[in-house]
This record gives sequence, C-alpha cells and structure tokens, in this order.
Amino acid sequence: MLSILTLLLVAQIPPPVQRDLEVVPVSMSGPAGLERRRALIIGNDRYPTAPLANASNDARSVAEVLAETGFETMLVENGTLQELERAIARFVERVQENEVALVFYAGHGFQIDGENYLVPIDFKSDDPASAKFSSYPANRLIDSLAARGPKLQVFILDACRNNPFRVSRNVGGGLAMMGAGGKGTFIALATAPGSTASDNPNGSNGLFTSALLKVVRKKALGLTEIFDEVKREVSLASNDAQRPWTNSDFGGKWYFLPPDDYIPEEIDPALSLRILEQARGSQRQGFGEDAARYYDQLLLRERESELGNLAKVEATFLRALYKVRPNMEAAPTPESLESVWNLLPSRAILGMEAASAYLVASDAQKGIGILSRLRGADKDIAFKSTEMLQELAKVFPSAAKALSSSFQALPPDPMVATAHSRFEGMAQKLLAEAALKARPATPEPLPAGVKSSLPPPTIQGWVVRLETIPEDGPRPTEADPTPVVPLAGKPSDITVTLKTVPEGAKITVEDTVSQTCTTPCALKLAPGRHPATLTLASFRTEAKIMMVTKTDTEFNFDLTRKSGQLLIDSVPDKAYIEVDGKIIEEKTPAKLALPPANYLLSYWDGQIRVSQRKITLQDNEIVRLKLLTN
Repeated sequence: MLSILTLLLVAQIPPPVQRDLEVVPVSMSGPAGLERRRALIIGNDRYPTAPLANASNDARSVAEVLAETGFETMLVENGTLQELERAIARFVERVQENEVALVFYAGHGFQIDGENYLVPIDFKSDDPASAKFSSYPANRLIDSLAARGPKLQVFILDACRNNPFRVSRNVGGGLAMMGAGGKGTFIALATAPGSTASDNPNGSNGLFTSALLKVVRKKALGLTEIFDEVKREVSLASNDAQRPWTNSDFGGKWYFLPPDDYIPEEIDPALSLRILEQARGSQRQGFGEDAARYYDQLLLRERESELGNLAKVEATFLRALYKVRPNMEAAPTPESLESVWNLLPSRAILGMEAASAYLVASDAQKGIGILSRLRGADKDIAFKSTEMLQELAKVFPSAAKALSSSFQALPPDPMVATAHSRFEGMAQKLLAEAALKARPATPEPLPAGVKSSLPPPTIQGWVVRLETIPEDGPRPTEADPTPVVPLAGKPSDITVTLKTVPEGAKITVEDTVSQTCTTPCALKLAPGRHPATLTLASFRTEAKIMMVTKTDTEFNFDLTRKSGQLLIDSVPDKAYIEVDGKIIEEKTPAKLALPPANYLLSYWDGQIRVSQRKITLQDNEIVRLKLLTN
C-alpha cells in the first residue's frame, strides 16, 4: 500500500485581522459643508387591482441617486397602510430643525374633496369615507414634517397614474392642486392637477421619474431649475400630454449637486453682509424697528463674532432710542437722550442733541460736560462743540476749563466700520478644497450603481440582509483535472501521484526544473525534498514540502477554503439574517463564516429599508458589525 507523507512544512497563516464597523442610516457623502439631508422613498406597485409596472423600480432608482447626492435614505417598497404609517412616523421623528427632508412617492393616488391620498397595497374601499381611512393623506405628511422645522421640505409625488379606485364621483382622476404647506416647502407632481401620468410600462422607470433621474445628476442646477428642466423633458417625451407641476414657498437657493465653489447659506459670510446692509439701509431711512429686527437676525446668525457684537450694540441702541423718541412730536428729556447716547458714544449727533437739551433746560454744567467729550468726535461735531464751549466760556468758567483740558477721541461709528463674519474661515476652507478637487474625496459607503437585485423581505420584523456583489468580468472557474499521466523524466526519477481535496488545484513543484500540473495528476520527481505551491480559486494558496522516496509516492492535500467572519449585533436584537436571498437559522447576535467578497448589507424593518452600505470581507478577517436604527 502506498503511504501518505506527513507534511513537513505548512504555510503560516497570520492571525485574523479584526475590524469594527458601526452601521447607521447612512448616505454616500456629497460635497463638504452640506446640511443634513434625509429622504423617505416609497414605491407601491403590487396592487391586487391595477398593479403598476415601475413604481418599485422608480423608488429604488430614486433612492440610489439621492444617496449619491448626500441623502440618508429610507426605502419602502409595496407597503401596507400600517407599514406606510410606521415608516412615515419613523422618518418624521428623525428630521431635525434646519435639515433638508425629501419625500418621494411612486404608486397610485387619488383625491377626495380636493385632498390627495397615497394608496397602500392593501387598500380596500367601497365609499369615500372608508377610502380616506384606507389610505394616507398627503397633507398629514406635509404638516407633520413642517412641525419639525426643516429649512427645506421637498415632496415629489409620482402618483398621478390612471386611478382604478373610483369609489364615488368625488374621487377624482389624478391629484388635486396642493398648497405649499408653509415656508420652506417645495411640491412637485408628475403631471398637472387633475391629469394622469404615464407609468411607461415599456421602460424600467415611469416617464416623470426617468426625467428626474437624468436631471438630478446635473451639477449646479438649483431646485427650481431642476424641475423646470424635468417639465421640459416630460412634456417633450409625451408630446405635451403630461406636464409636471410644481408649487413652492422656498425662497432660498438649494442644489442636489452644488457647483464646485458652493458655500451653503448656513456658513456663507456674504449672506451676513447682505443682512447687515438691509439693517443699515433701514436705519438710514429712519425705520428703526425694521433695522433692529435685521440686527436681531444678524446677531442670531453671527453670535460671538465682530458682526455679532456690532449687531447687538446697534439693536440695543435703536430700541433705546425708539423708546425715548417714539415719534417726531415727542420731546425726550435731556437725561433720556444722554442715556441713549452713552450706549453708543460714536453717534455724536445724538450727544450734541443731548447737550443742547441740557442748555435749553438751564442745566449748563451737564451740557458743558457733554460738549467737552464731543471735542473727540469727528471733524464737524468737534468744531461745533468747541465753538459752543467758547461762547459758554464767556459766562461759565467750567467751559473755559473744558477748553484747556485734554480729551479722548470717541470710537468710530459702527455704521461705517468693517466687521468680519465668523464664517470667513469656513468659507475659505471650502473654497480651497474646491480648488484642489471639484468634489472633496469622502468615503462612500455604497458606490454608485450598486443596488440590490432582490425584492424586499417578506418576513415581518427586523431583517439583516447580505447580498454578494458580483465581481466585474468573468468569475474564476476551477480548471478541469489533468489526466494522471506521468511526465517524462530521468530513469532514476520516481512517479509521484498528487491529489487534492477538492480536485482541480494547480500544483507547482520545484525539481531541477519547475513542473506544474492540475490535480489529480502525476509527475516524475527525483528522490528528495521538493517544495510545492498549491493554488485554487476560492481557496488559500499553500506552500508544502514533499519528501519523495521509493515508498512515499502519493501525496494527498486538503485545501483550506478562503473565509472571513462577520460578527453581527443589531439594535434591536433577534433580527433575522438573510444571505443571498435565503433566511438562515441564526438571528442576531450571530457569527457568520462567509467567503471573501463585497457584500451589500441592508437593514430592514419589514418593508422599510433603514440603512444600506457596502461591506468588504477579506480572507482571514473578522469584521464586527453593529447595526443601529438611528
């Protein structure tokens, strides 16, 4: 019987590399300096009655492009009413003040008495009253988001397809006209109110969404410009049969993909200077209350900066002045004029008015004291105060003393002073980054173009989904085994049989010359020690030493499959785990041994996808994943 040689040398495998990753609702990072962006994307097409062709595709495509533009996305496909209500409540709860919130809905919708409703896939109704309770009112969503105080909320409703749910004459075709719902709201409908839109059954996306996906990827187009171009695209493609409609109460400038030199309003020093000029303009025209409100706005924006300090001083001064002089007919007392002037001594004309009021009231000493200080004012006021003191010196020795004493220059008037914004450094940094690179390099959790090919999970509850991302190009295949035919060699050489589990490994043996074959195979080798290297796709490359003798002529090698480990913990725990479309027995927390690959990891609450990112698992690597819901 042929003996099996014990291996003399096995390749040393290094200890596993360990990584810790925390997976939260994330987006692909857009340009630096963007505000926090959140999006809820809903696509319903699996209706028992009148199913649609592309609503789910639309939702997935929009989720992808929004992630590319910096949005944290939450995706719902084919949601029941309960699932829509839960997803909307979760989304609204996350939105914070001064963020950007976007809602995209594709699916059926209808109007009842002028109000629009989004239709879940479990919609059932025979009359208008029950129809309202079997669907989700769009205005409720708008109002709920507005209460959270986002700086911009965008509603995009591709819900104007032909409506099969005509439960009464009051249920109209298409959607009703929608009010903007308050400051900072932008609404876009796939077609004009009362009209219907094409689901484009011969394409992969609806007509409106196809245009939106194309235009949103264009850089430096503002929000209104984006939808103006979408209107043109859809109108042209439909021969004017479908004309998208928008309504807006958003007065700012906002971009999906901003220009390279973009500075967000939140940190734009130019906006602060514009507010300052508005305040000064109102002040020059005598509109003190308006000017004070502008200064308040500037102070709120520019706290702890030169501009902020200027705004605080000016607002305090104007309000004090308005209090002592509410109208032109009121005659303020000298004391009140002096108290207001002391708040802002650079406003010398008011000091002159206070001095004159004291003199009229026969309080010469206080008037002389103010005139003495006014010698340090600008040229005209200094000359006038000196002239008045010279006249008073003829009667009052204190005036002559004031003329001979030294004085201090009054501070410059903030109205003409140059003050710096606290945002100047931030803006300069952003512009410097933009000069080096159009879009600053940032880690991308999910590369553009990577998306799941699987439908949403059907299991109720939390699901951790891992889907292998196919490699580019053909995948390596295991080679066909070479027939066991000894190669030619010296008469003294020994025929050696080489086998591996699994078969098909390439084995290279060093003799006087290098010999290669694919197992199972045979080689002619001289007696002695021979190093061998074994390679096979999906298995670890291994180095072996074979000691060939007349009795040791068959060598069997067990190959080690490449593998890494995912240690998955989730909040909440006990989440189901799905790998490439199959639910496995384990639930979180869990330890999975998986082949090295790129995986698309997503975390679902029923039909709601709350997070998604790419995970790369290397051979002999341990990755600890903690999945969070916030």
